[in-house]
Amino acid sequence: MNTKAKKRFFLANLFNFFSIRSKLQSILLLTSFLSILITGTIGYISAQQSLNKSVYDGLTALRVRQAGEVEDYFERTQTEVLSLSEFPVVVQAFKSLKAGYDQLNSPESPAPQGDKKLEEFYQKDVLPKLSVNGGESSPAASYLPQDKAGKYLQWNYIVNNPYPFGDKEKLDQAKDGSAYSQAHAKFHSRFRRLTELFGYYDIYFVDGESGNVFYNVAKEIDLGTNIKDGPFAGSNLAEAFRQVVESRDPNFSTMVDFKNYQPSGGIPASFIATTVFDGPKFLGMLAFQLSTERLNELMTVNQKWPEVGLGKTGESLIVGSDLTARSTPRSFLENPVQYFKDLLGLGVSQQEIDSIKKVNSPIALQEIKSPAVVEALKGKKGTEILKDYRNVDALSSYQPLNIGKNLNPPLKWALVTQMDKSEAFEPIYKLARRLLLASAILLPLVAFISNWIANFFTRPINRLLEGTRRIAQGETDVQVNVTSQDEFGELATSFNEMASNLHEKELTIKEQLAENDRLLLNVLPPSAVERVKDGERDFADSYVNISLLYAEIEGFSELIARVEPSQSVLLLNELVGAFDESAETFGVEKLKTVGTSYLAACGLTVPRVDYAKRIVDFAVEMIKITQRFNKVHNANLSLDIGVHAGPVTGGIVGKSKFIYELWGDSLKIAYAIHSSPDDDVIQVTEPIRNALENIYLFDNAEDKLVKGMGNIAIWQVNYRGSENVIDVVAR
Repeated sequence: MNTKAKKRFFLANLFNFFSIRSKLQSILLLTSFLSILITGTIGYISAQQSLNKSVYDGLTALRVRQAGEVEDYFERTQTEVLSLSEFPVVVQAFKSLKAGYDQLNSPESPAPQGDKKLEEFYQKDVLPKLSVNGGESSPAASYLPQDKAGKYLQWNYIVNNPYPFGDKEKLDQAKDGSAYSQAHAKFHSRFRRLTELFGYYDIYFVDGESGNVFYNVAKEIDLGTNIKDGPFAGSNLAEAFRQVVESRDPNFSTMVDFKNYQPSGGIPASFIATTVFDGPKFLGMLAFQLSTERLNELMTVNQKWPEVGLGKTGESLIVGSDLTARSTPRSFLENPVQYFKDLLGLGVSQQEIDSIKKVNSPIALQEIKSPAVVEALKGKKGTEILKDYRNVDALSSYQPLNIGKNLNPPLKWALVTQMDKSEAFEPIYKLARRLLLASAILLPLVAFISNWIANFFTRPINRLLEGTRRIAQGETDVQVNVTSQDEFGELATSFNEMASNLHEKELTIKEQLAENDRLLLNVLPPSAVERVKDGERDFADSYVNISLLYAEIEGFSELIARVEPSQSVLLLNELVGAFDESAETFGVEKLKTVGTSYLAACGLTVPRVDYAKRIVDFAVEMIKITQRFNKVHNANLSLDIGVHAGPVTGGIVGKSKFIYELWGDSLKIAYAIHSSPDDDVIQVTEPIRNALENIYLFDNAEDKLVKGMGNIAIWQVNYRGSENVIDVVAR
């Protein structure tokens, strides 16, 4: 053998000359080094993914929560204005103030005094505030009311008002002795109290025929003007009036988007408005002026950004369809000087900046244009890294806002919650630095520790034994961590694969059992499910006192005669589906539907103290659902509903296909009393009436003959007279 051959032979067999300890030490050193590298890489990637998910999920959760709060705020305000318009005291105030206004316009009424002083007042105190967005204000005369009454009101309630601008609503009565001022003294304090309690900026009464603004709370310069052709005919309040007049519907309400409103000094304002009727007669418009304060509170969480996880750079913004702000950016609130410098750096014109400074608000003025806003206005939602309106990389979570879903058309707004990318991912950058530092410390230690570990080369066997014992004791989620590349490693790998297979099979069995339980719970009460699982079938459960509802849909046959059979199924599913959703809301359990009849119970599987109230509240809601269905589909459906409380018995009926059925006299009574010659009637028995006599009003009805039980006294629920209403005005 020559020298080269001997050298190759020596190098090829060098490892064979090492002792087992040396081999083990070499393997441990190499394995440890690779473990640090692989574990660090995997750990970093896993931690990065977890932190990414945490940041994304946190921002998304905050966005969803704030979207819900904003939508609830506007929906609640819309409900409030609709409810308020129906209050007798509002109708009375509307008529009294309108009559007083008309009297001031009558030929017998004296001409208003101080026309010249009124014009001087406009020239000195009003015109300087009316120049908005860099525009020029018109001559004073163009802003004055055109009729006697309007000038009269502005003279007595604005010019001669002893309170300064911003507090002029504190004047309850001008000392002029007019019928208008008497009506004003009677009602004004109540409406002022409403604005304070609910945070409205102003409340307006506008005559439906003339368009005259004959009352407002704040006593700003739109008082007495004509919203049709007066100085503010181009405002969003005028737009709300046009929609109200076109509708003339008692259930109509509308909302107009934020826009700079000159009578309020050019600040952004939005209006929610509805009709006012005196019986069938249309009187005019009731409108609420909304300020931006409540939106800013919701979006900034009262300027507590760090406390909700938005750190130093995060913020939530609402943007309108015109790509301008509907809530105030964080930088404007925290550092206005830097905010305006940043606007200049972004190329915003000085005229636009001056406009924002004049009204001290960027709302409806500052353009908030970013990919996130554009996507949200398209109706999309998501969370991703995008350039924001400052051209800064930001983690942005966006979605459209469903504002005024009952309006036509609804408002099209976007909500964006964002944080600078550098701040959002700072924990990940810190993690990378720490992992590098940890690796630099661990590598020198590995050589020392590996020598000690070599003495414990039997540790893989011990780990395998421990894993085997755990599986024998019933655990299946077992993995043995062995990093060696010899037979122990192969054995450990096989063991881990076996344990994983066992664990997967165990999870599959558990999922199947859970699915079986879920299917049983769809048709059986929880107590019956456990008994069926134990092998019982022939048993009966007694329920001492539950409430039962039997309802029959009247007029459905006439409706389906006008449509195709497939359409009739869709209509019935739509109506019954709405009943089912409402039943879940009220804690009522649907038992079954047969054709156009609907059977439900309360207190069956979940005992409830207020089972009587829940079932009657549900019955009232069923009638409302049916009435809404009629409006949508031009139908004439009605409900006959019977409600009774008492004992029933339940059990499984059937063999191969079974259901949980109820029977007993209580069920018979609920069915027997449901029918009535009137539409949308809820008839109840004495147990229900006794339980709810302090909550609902009841009218006597003709006794019902129940087969085998004789005549039973029943009452009709006067749900229209029992509805809860806001009583702030009444006080």
